[in-house]
Amino acid sequence: MNAGTARLPSDNGLSGFGGAVAVTPDVVDSWDDPAPIISHEFELPDGVVSARLAVTSLGVHRTTVNGLRVGDDELGPGWTDYRSRLLWHEYDVAPLLVPGRNRIDALIGNGWYRGRLGRPARRDLYGPDLALLARLVVTMADGARIDVGTGPDWTWQDSELLRNDLYDGVVIDHRPTLERRGGRVRTVPIPARLERAPHPPVRVIDERAASWWPHGEGVRVDVGANVVGWLRVEVEVDGPERAVVVRHAEVLEHDELATRPLRDAAATDVHLLPSGPHTLVLDPVHTFHGFRYAHISGLTSDEVRSVTTCVVSSDLEAVGSWDSSDELLNRLHENVRRSARGNFVSIPTDCPQRDERLGWTADIQVFAPTATYLFDVRAFLESWLDDVVAAQGPDGSVPVVVPDMYRRAGVATAGWGDAAVLVPWQLYCETGDVEILRRYEELARRWIARVDSAVDADGIWRDGHQYGDWLDPNAPSDRPAQAMTDPSLVATAYRVRVLGVFRQWVAALGRAEDAAATAARHREARDQFRDRFVTRRGFLTSETQAAYALAIVFDLLDDGQTAAAGARLSDLVRGTDFTVGTGFLGTPVLLEALSRTGHHDVAVRLLLGTRSPSWLHPVLQGATTIWERWDSLLPDGTVNPGEMTSFNHYAFGAVATWMHERLGGLRHRDPGWRTATVTVPHWSPLDHVRTAHDSVAGPWSVAWRRRPDGSIALDLTVPDGARAVIRDGERETVVGVGRHALLFESNGSSALPSAGVTVRGAMDDETLWDRVVAILRVERPEWSRRDIAQQAQPYLDLPLPDLARIVGLSIPTRTEDAVREALQGATM
Repeated sequence: MNAGTARLPSDNGLSGFGGAVAVTPDVVDSWDDPAPIISHEFELPDGVVSARLAVTSLGVHRTTVNGLRVGDDELGPGWTDYRSRLLWHEYDVAPLLVPGRNRIDALIGNGWYRGRLGRPARRDLYGPDLALLARLVVTMADGARIDVGTGPDWTWQDSELLRNDLYDGVVIDHRPTLERRGGRVRTVPIPARLERAPHPPVRVIDERAASWWPHGEGVRVDVGANVVGWLRVEVEVDGPERAVVVRHAEVLEHDELATRPLRDAAATDVHLLPSGPHTLVLDPVHTFHGFRYAHISGLTSDEVRSVTTCVVSSDLEAVGSWDSSDELLNRLHENVRRSARGNFVSIPTDCPQRDERLGWTADIQVFAPTATYLFDVRAFLESWLDDVVAAQGPDGSVPVVVPDMYRRAGVATAGWGDAAVLVPWQLYCETGDVEILRRYEELARRWIARVDSAVDADGIWRDGHQYGDWLDPNAPSDRPAQAMTDPSLVATAYRVRVLGVFRQWVAALGRAEDAAATAARHREARDQFRDRFVTRRGFLTSETQAAYALAIVFDLLDDGQTAAAGARLSDLVRGTDFTVGTGFLGTPVLLEALSRTGHHDVAVRLLLGTRSPSWLHPVLQGATTIWERWDSLLPDGTVNPGEMTSFNHYAFGAVATWMHERLGGLRHRDPGWRTATVTVPHWSPLDHVRTAHDSVAGPWSVAWRRRPDGSIALDLTVPDGARAVIRDGERETVVGVGRHALLFESNGSSALPSAGVTVRGAMDDETLWDRVVAILRVERPEWSRRDIAQQAQPYLDLPLPDLARIVGLSIPTRTEDAVREALQGATM
């Protein structure tokens, strides 16, 4: 039996902790000692009407009243920058109280406060003492109030949780123990401002049965998907004392757990079992792992009665959905959702499994539009942004991870620090609430001033600690920052982007003069970008997918240049045989850049591609989450040799925004979703798509289906007080509230005539290009598809038969002629 769930700020309840003070065991201990249980007994008369318990801790806590669990949250109070903010939760515990003697117990674990953080590992980052702060207020039938708070009269004792760590796992002693340390407590100060938790806590959001079977000298477990949480194992054992060891990994390599990607995270739970016959439930606490597979040693499969996967996440409400006629895309979208759940554990993190699990700012910066569509993340991200405010340096710099556990002063990194502007802006766009802009205006202004101080006299951001287009697939596996795109181009592009957003920001706050001044700064920065990085024809000094995508989506080009840039970007995609050539910052804008310049066909071909690097290649390899690298798992089934390889990283999942807005056809037109644009995607090769979003304005939904005659039937639901602008080609129609069933005639076929096909046209026809590749590889079997696509770049505008020149450069002319004839025949 549990008490009710944690109350959020809108509930009526306690206003604070009154006279309660935080207490810690009056003993010298450390992170590798048993977790303490801090306790108190008290008497109550009959006639309890209500009882509210407020709890927080330095460390993570699990609290019980009379042996019954309080709430259903895990890892409370969650992770904030404990130097400035400490959250607390409140619970209704009246059902747990009895007349007479009552007891409160709180098991305190190391958590983020005292456990390992980052790499190299830091322990005791926030302090050496675990502590509990609690206050129980009981209202009796006669109106009397009984106030019980933590203080010097509380006690402590060691628990059966011998060791606990978020990275390394737990050691739990299930054996009967007669002697445990214990004694009095001492009071300690709380080093931070106390805040009632504004967002749902971490909870077990799903429990699913896992498969298990004998493997080696133990038991292999397969959860069926890459999840975040732990395994609850029910066992029936007999015999002498033993240790049961549960090790975790995301993937298998050579049929064994691939633990190298975990780096220094042990990710191992150990259970010490008593002798004799016992039925036990082995259920970890105060830890979590990112895993799909596990190996259990110390047990046989016959001794296992059940294995349950406990999946944890901050319990955010799902508000968006998407599905289509393409099962691979459906699996991709589900992988995006699962990765978000797995990395939204108290804060938005990069990964949930290795010795990191930090709030990297670029990851949520690029993913925020997807996050706001799929989940109600406003309070969750505002809480994280409050830690960004706390971490901002005196010079306006913003750390690359928040909470700031690396504590590197003066860091200014484009794309990472820009989260200070772009995440609040996305929350405003989603909600339409200008209070968000007011709340984080100083954060944004100070960051922009910090960036201004980093650029040179020409407005170019060349200096500082830059990651650039991190994890570009062309970068060496051991040097992920060595992307193809000039990092100063990326940094300067982000500077212009942020100035453009801030111009809209101050305009939304009604500050006309400020908006005009910011607009002038934006124009100047945009001109400086073009002067340095853009040719008069719209070509960029970095001939990469990322450079063109950023320039187009960030509106860095003149109108004439934008069209040329879009054409060049589409050719660069063709030159990689329709595979992705972007990293963390280029990928989220890649497909949108193609669509904005009219190259929907290239964009959707890129999305549907299955050759690496692509979004669907991992899906075909069995991925159930988004990978950190495009090739986290190599084609031969081995793990990428890079030192940094995660199989649960949501950044590349930002593509889901394009799926919602372009394939689904639904995007907000103004902040708060009072007006949305619904686009009829005649260009889509899919048969149907459905997408829905429960916005602050109400529930939106779009479902379209292609009919046999090529027309599109569209079903649209517009919430009360809202309107939709339906765009069909160049035509726009406005509809109001309600459900609308509409039919749009086909805009004609885009099929190319067989005669006079150019090389570009052949590449755009996947079936024809397959024939071309087969013809060319007869003469050059060592060439890959990508080799052929790259060599075809100079010939894109020539008739297809002229592509024979690429094989005729070093082989007899008669062979070139034969290839030319074969290519001519391929179009017939």
